[in-house]
Amino acid sequence: MQAKVLVAWLPIVLGCWGASPPVPARAAKPAAQSTPPACSGAAIDFDQAARRCTTDEEPASDPSPEILELSMQDVEVVSGQPVELLVQHRNASSAPLSLVFTSACWFTVTVFDDHDRVANWEGEDILAGVCGTISTIAITLAPGGVLTKRIGWAARKDRLVCSNDDCHVAPGSSIAPGVYRLEIGTPFGEPEGGHAVVRSVSAKLTVRAL
Repeated sequence: MQAKVLVAWLPIVLGCWGASPPVPARAAKPAAQSTPPACSGAAIDFDQAARRCTTDEEPASDPSPEILELSMQDVEVVSGQPVELLVQHRNASSAPLSLVFTSACWFTVTVFDDHDRVANWEGEDILAGVCGTISTIAITLAPGGVLTKRIGWAARKDRLVCSNDDCHVAPGSSIAPGVYRLEIGTPFGEPEGGHAVVRSVSAKLTVRAL
């Protein structure tokens, strides 16, 4: 499912909060000679790359979905309890793949019920992501290599708490047991209708009772 569905209902809340940020153009380029060894290979951790593989390069156009495959396994979790989500980006080509992308405002978790209603927020105010410090990352994935993003998450609803023009996310009630669709936006996009849309990954989410 494309992320235009994910962001269609998100009102702007504060600053960089609100609708998912526009997708800047990013380029898949031939592997650069200057890429540090820690930022290239067959298995790269997103958070480590965000700390160690920053660059002054400008992001450009993204690789096609046929070259950079996104995936996430189905998730089963007890209501209200934590679970680690894994989003994987695999180089499906037979050549090294260099990627330059931004590190922040991505990987927001959204849960939909069987009526496509958001199930992990309380109230009408929805925070799409806290941007934090935005940096640009440059990595090179080996053929078949995987970039992995680990996301700590709990099967609880979030709520937006604002006081004196300051807003933050606070934990709310547990998500009720049931079967849902879990969707996560990624730093990569693809063309659609003459403009770029955020690529997202979806998985089945099963929430069990305590």
